[in-house]
Amino acid sequence: MKRSSYRLAALLSLGLAAAPASAGGLDILDTDERFARLYVPGALTSAQVAERTLATSPVLRAKRQGVRGAEAKVDETAAKFIPQLSANARFTRLSPITMPALGTGGSGSMVVSNVVLDQARPYNPATDSLFLAPAPSFSFPIFLNQWNLGATLAVPLSDYFMRYRDAIEATSGAAEAARLELEGAVKKADYEARTMYYQYIRAEGQKLVATQALEAAEGHRADARAAFQAGFASKADVLRAESAVMQVELFLERATNGVDVAAEALRTLMHTPGAAIVIGENVLDPLARGDEDTPLDALVAEALRERPEARAIAVGTRSAERQKSLARAAYFPRLDLVGNGTYANPNPRFIPNADRFDFTWDASVVASWSPTEAFSATAQANQAEAKRLELEAQRDSLADGVRIEVNQAKTALHEARSNLETTKHGLTSATESYRIRRESYRAGKATLVEVYDAGSDLTRARLEFVDANVALRLASLRLGYACGRGPSRP
Repeated sequence: MKRSSYRLAALLSLGLAAAPASAGGLDILDTDERFARLYVPGALTSAQVAERTLATSPVLRAKRQGVRGAEAKVDETAAKFIPQLSANARFTRLSPITMPALGTGGSGSMVVSNVVLDQARPYNPATDSLFLAPAPSFSFPIFLNQWNLGATLAVPLSDYFMRYRDAIEATSGAAEAARLELEGAVKKADYEARTMYYQYIRAEGQKLVATQALEAAEGHRADARAAFQAGFASKADVLRAESAVMQVELFLERATNGVDVAAEALRTLMHTPGAAIVIGENVLDPLARGDEDTPLDALVAEALRERPEARAIAVGTRSAERQKSLARAAYFPRLDLVGNGTYANPNPRFIPNADRFDFTWDASVVASWSPTEAFSATAQANQAEAKRLELEAQRDSLADGVRIEVNQAKTALHEARSNLETTKHGLTSATESYRIRRESYRAGKATLVEVYDAGSDLTRARLEFVDANVALRLASLRLGYACGRGPSRP
């Protein structure tokens, strides 16, 4: 129990110490029964608090979008290996020019035959004759408007064998790491929501103890006043009883404020402003043994297997290995298949040009290699290797930290269970001791100091009893969280 609770117990000691048997006819020794009545079947449970928190948490909403972004990055990487198709359309207006004539227009000459010669009818010197004739002049047509529609398809052949798998698995590792980060945030939000729920029950328990203390203090004040009027008590006793009531009222106000703060925290987590908080779990019910009897090595193995951060390190290590392999692909030449299609007016492949649209195509296999890329590729590979070694060191460090955390949580659960049994006996003993001291005081066989001491012990025992029941749940919850249990991605 926190030191503040013990300080609060000290404030209650005066009020509880001298409360008589006739304190309004109320039995002030029924802490467990009253605490049990805080539980309402069908009301709010820790599981419901966690469920509503997970459904409305802005932190988890942001993490989910982070996962979507990482998954989109995988799609982007895959799209880079799809054959790249590009298209273009161009219209060009040329300035007018004067095309010079080809030939001399009669000033030159050319050799011609008196018959038409071709492959089927070759030149025959016996019958055919050759003579010089004037050379005609001609020129190519000029088209000032040019239209060009083109498309290019590039297929990265070598990337499919040397880069694709590594690139996809590297980015997939980042997406998986984002999903594990979301799972870790979900488990943490679930743990914190349930913890806040039990803290609220603890606050209600402290308020219950304060209420009992006030009942006792008010009863004692009434008896002190009656005894003073009968001449059996001094004015100092009355003033002391009134002071005790004021002190207990202050403690009750603080306890009430604690309940209000805890309730508002629950409403904030669940995003249900103004909703009534009614306890739907009975923390006095026995909690079955289990984890405290499980060997530590088994719990540690479960934690390293289930905790998202441990799995994220393994994913990051594999991703770093793929990044290293991807960088080394730059050591080797690239091989690409490139095809082009052109639909143009005029099409430059046709001579002489004509004022019409013609389609032509070409295909190439292109091998390229840049030796200087090896320098940057080596640096990238070294970075990936350093990252892999860093993650391996983090894995070993996490294993040490997890073992310590799980062992501490397991030990705390042992102590919480033992403490609950101790507080049960302590409350029984303090209750009986207070009853006897009170009756002895009323019979004149005990001093007022002895009653004060017994009342202080009873108050402390009540607070410890309430705290121990809640602490057992919290310890069990903490060990489960340390082992990586809880909901995964919703």
